[in-house]
Amino acid sequence: MLLSIFKILLLILFSLFSFNCEDKDAYPWSMDSLDNIIVKNSGKMILVDFETDW
Repeated sequence: MLLSIFKILLLILFSLFSFNCEDKDAYPWSMDSLDNIIVKNSGKMILVDFETDW
């Protein structure tokens, strides 16, 4: 009984992960300056990604 419940939960968990993976980009990349992006998207949230070399 416990093993079958575990299998069902595992199947549901695997299904959630596999159906939520997409190959397309959700956010388009922009090479514009951060100030211009903030002005263009007044009041909206923006996703900022950066990397550094230490």
